[in-house]
Amino acid sequence: MKKISLSEHVQVSSIIQGMMGFKREKFSPKEVMEMIVHRLAHGVDTFDTAQLYGLGDNERLIGEALALNPQLKHQSTWITKTGIVPKLSEDDIWHYDTRGKSIIKACEESLEKLGLKSIDVFLVHREDPLIHHEEVAKALDECMNRGYIKSYGVSNFDPMKFDALNAFTKHPLVTNQIEFSVDCFEHIDNGNFDYLQKQKVHPLIWGPLAQNRLMHHDSPEYKPLIETLYSLSLKYHTTPEVIALSFVMHHPVGAVPIIGTTKNDRFENLLLSPMIQIDHQDWFKIYISHPNRRLR
Repeated sequence: MKKISLSEHVQVSSIIQGMMGFKREKFSPKEVMEMIVHRLAHGVDTFDTAQLYGLGDNERLIGEALALNPQLKHQSTWITKTGIVPKLSEDDIWHYDTRGKSIIKACEESLEKLGLKSIDVFLVHREDPLIHHEEVAKALDECMNRGYIKSYGVSNFDPMKFDALNAFTKHPLVTNQIEFSVDCFEHIDNGNFDYLQKQKVHPLIWGPLAQNRLMHHDSPEYKPLIETLYSLSLKYHTTPEVIALSFVMHHPVGAVPIIGTTKNDRFENLLLSPMIQIDHQDWFKIYISHPNRRLR
């Protein structure tokens, strides 16, 4: 599988395995380990998780899986995120915390849970209304100086906030993990894709399959989009899901989709997406079939 360079020191596979669902679906460490082996055998060596997932237990599950086959640590690339604090007790509220000391502590906790010597890509998970860009930058640089991480970036940042943090870091932010699919065009509309192309930054894409909403959507306004995906799947001799993922990967921003499926057969089918070179006009057929899209 093609590799995408995020920096001089970090490359990711052109499709990434998302790990959020494995704790929710009660996978055992052995089952997660076997899944990692399966993904590596199919050329996907990059995995995405977060401090938030499973209230921290997701990272712990991954660490237990890697401990069963430690060689996998050297064959895989790991992404995790920090900055969202869930409600853990009656006295807590869901909030963001990107204070410097919290970032460093979270990084240390992620390393311990994952059982890794260093994290390949460490991301600030969400835009924090109280973000102190210089403080965050110093914390990220300190994590790198200590050898905790190989690179850092952000998730769900708009261009202005990306630029503000990037101005204070000693090393460039390597990515912005954002949502994009046949049902989400926020980052086309807000200029993020234009900005990232200008910065030569590959975005990592969460929800590239619209979180499975479309294939179960019964709203009449979505009927043209669903019919277009099915029609093009016949033209290209594949499935609507593969067409939807190919739509994401066709964009010149160089999007790297994160797919969260826990099922091997579905995963293998989606690996066909990079091989489907959808026609320029077919991309626009999908685009304008969405109920909220039109060409001006």
